[in-house]
Formats: sequence, C-alpha cells, structure tokens
Amino acid sequence: MFNFNSRLSSRRHTKIAASMAAMTLMTVGLVTTATPAHAAAKCVTATEWTLYGDVNTKTLRGYSVKLQSGRTSAAARAQSNVPPGGIISIDRSINQFTPTAAEKSTGHGWRTTTQVANNGGYDYCEGKNTAGSTVFMSTKSVEGSYNAVRQCLRVSGTIECSSQWYVDFDD
Repeated sequence: MFNFNSRLSSRRHTKIAASMAAMTLMTVGLVTTATPAHAAAKCVTATEWTLYGDVNTKTLRGYSVKLQSGRTSAAARAQSNVPPGGIISIDRSINQFTPTAAEKSTGHGWRTTTQVANNGGYDYCEGKNTAGSTVFMSTKSVEGSYNAVRQCLRVSGTIECSSQWYVDFDD
C-alpha cells in the first residue's frame, strides 16, 4: 500500500499521489496526510511577537533539530541548521487531543505516531534551503493548541521525523 506519511521528493509525483489518495480515501476512508496545497494553508505567520522555548531536540539526518512551543501562545515551530537543498518541516495533527488529568495539570503531553494516525492523521508546514551553504532556519509557526506537533528534516531526499509528538494543553 502507498505510504501517505512519506513526502514525495518530486512535485511531478504530487498529482499521482493525490489521485492515489483520492482512490484510497474512497476505499479505506483514511488518509493520514494532507495534500501539499492543504498543508501549506496550515502554515501561519505570527501576527504578534512570541517567545519560544525548546520542548524537544532530536538528531535527525545528522543535524540537531529543535521543536519549540510559544511560551505565551500555543504556536509551534521547528528550527535547525539546514544543508543546501534540505527541507525542515513541522507536522501537526489534523484533529485535537483531549488531555488526561495529569496532562491538564502539567499543561502538556506526548503522543505516538500511531496515536496521531488513529486520530485523523496530520498535515505539515515546510521550508527549503535554497542557499548554496548550510543555514539556520525556522519553519513558519503552526497553531499547536491541543494539536500534536513534531519536527522533521529531509536531507538528500530522505526525510526523518521525531517519533515523539508534543501536545500543548495550556489554555
């Protein structure tokens, strides 16, 4: 079966993937990622200044990639040094999660990829390094309130993502 959680490295395959996704949706009723156009609509630019803090740092494709959450809002973003042609992205669950009693008291929680897939899947926001050298980059912010988020990095056409998904339950 086609793996919808992997992103295609070539845009020319996007129409093929969209057609396959539509056919799969009709037969199995579940698609775990959005189309690139739908995903891009989820990327937002902060309208106010936000102070971010690190919530998770993972080594992905040989680079330290940070997942950050807004301290005064539930905005989330990913940051890393990105090599030429590399793509940094943040995945966001399509549907929100309900906190456990313990998560209500701490204001955050963690989910697995299986839990996110079983809760409607995810979409993503990404940025590509078009410079001729490695540069420090951030994704655009995504709304993370009650949604699970994780960081990803694609280098030389191969993507790697954190297996941990962070959920901000602060109101």
